[in-house]
Amino acid sequence: NQVSLSAPLTFTSADTDGNIKLKWQYSLDGSTGWTDVGSFVTGTAETPFVPGDPSYGGGTPSEPGYITCNQVQTGLTNAVTYYFRLIGQLVSGGMDNAYGAGVATATAG
Repeated sequence: NQVSLSAPLTFTSADTDGNIKLKWQYSLDGSTGWTDVGSFVTGTAETPFVPGDPSYGGGTPSEPGYITCNQVQTGLTNAVTYYFRLIGQLVSGGMDNAYGAGVATATAG
């Protein structure tokens, strides 16, 4: 038995040039004993705002970063409840916070 885990996300941060990494974990009780499903996956960093001459329409706008963290947990036992979580870590950009958007899913089968 297995669970397919997916998290296609975009993200932004206050400094607009940061990056993040994500991985899935699972636990039998949802509070202790978390086990990695896979290794960290590193995203594609945000594109920072580039100022330009205002008479020519300004500069290049910033673009959010993106990351897709797809992992599969196999070897699960029928009729047992498992808890899954997605954890992140800041990678670069000197940011204190990153703000993600998207839908993370866990699908049995």
